[in-house]
Amino acid sequence: MVHWKFTGEKRPRTQEEWEEEFARYKVTPEYILHNQDMSLEEFKFIYYMEYAHRSLGRIIGVCFATGYIYFTLWKRKCISKSMVKQLTVLLGFGTLQGFIGWWMVKSGIDPEENKVRAHVSPYRLATHLVYAFALYTLILSTGYRALYNASRAINTPVHTNQLKRIKMFTH
Repeated sequence: MVHWKFTGEKRPRTQEEWEEEFARYKVTPEYILHNQDMSLEEFKFIYYMEYAHRSLGRIIGVCFATGYIYFTLWKRKCISKSMVKQLTVLLGFGTLQGFIGWWMVKSGIDPEENKVRAHVSPYRLATHLVYAFALYTLILSTGYRALYNASRAINTPVHTNQLKRIKMFTH
């Protein structure tokens, strides 16, 4: 929890591994200044919350990158050049969001920045949150734009008649 690896970290599985991870946490300003009475069970709870957050971010990133690579390298004709540009921007923004999260966490475990009160920088926390909302909005708008363009592409008389025939079987 107190260290960050780009490829992910293996969560502790044995009692010894948990105690090693807890020992790493015990030298952080947050533990020294605020949580000296924390038990290993309480530490496990906050560890799992952070582990789930980081894992979810990595899973989303891997899924997005896999789809991006598939459609830009092997199925180029399935998406337009403008959509490839938009997806490239989203991939870059998603990667940047991971690094903003790392930058934010780093502010909370740096002893030089946390001599009196242990906390992550509120500015970095706000940056991480606002950036997440912005990224979510960009993903939604890109998806809506793709759906809108797809619906316009099939809105021709030939397609409309085919859709009407299909609609007959649904009612």
